[in-house]
Amino acid sequence: MVAPAAGPTMSPKTIEEFLWNIHSVLVSAGSLELDNLKEEYAKQLGHKCTIERFLVVGEGGLGATLKRIPHTVTVLSESSGVTRLKATQPAGTTRQQLIEADLQYRR
Repeated sequence: MVAPAAGPTMSPKTIEEFLWNIHSVLVSAGSLELDNLKEEYAKQLGHKCTIERFLVVGEGGLGATLKRIPHTVTVLSESSGVTRLKATQPAGTTRQQLIEADLQYRR
């Protein structure tokens, strides 16, 4: 399992850094309600979750955007109407393994 950051981290400069941050937050949380993602991200990493800097958040909202990165985030719709998020890659995945999964997905 990936431990939460020990303190504030730098804002990501690349999409790969951002995907790693999302992965780390979701692994640490286990399962997280979509509406709590940005708050949990900021709490764990010490900076805002600026997903719009790396991915286009359109009319479908954040959930639809995260569905476009299924190699990093699994979006689950519960019967209660709540949308939950989980890390797609297993705990213990290294940053390099996540980068390789991202490159494979983009092919």
